Amino acid sequence: MSAGDKAIILAQVENKSRGKRQVLMALGIPKSSYYRWRQGQPDSGNRKRPWNRITPEEENKVLAVARESPELSSRQLSAWITDNEGFAISESTVYRMLRREG
Repeated sequence: MSAGDKAIILAQVENKSRGKRQVLMALGIPKSSYYRWRQGQPDSGNRKRPWNRITPEEENKVLAVARESPELSSRQLSAWITDNEGFAISESTVYRMLRREG
């Protein structure tokens, strides 16, 4: 739903003589959405990048280390990378990357 549509709905709800709850039910809009729009919070679809997201450079380093040392498990790779490459990465993230790369 666009910002303009939301503004129109907000205006309709505020200008109605009936209660907000009744108007929202008639429009099929949850109360939580109405109050989130009213506060000006962004939609859940506009989320920011997670704080612990692995950068493409870090992913390339992980894959390079894995290619150089194929005998290391994902647990050993994550420990080695955390100790030697200057960034922390979990065993499960290494495992997912290796599985995705084949």
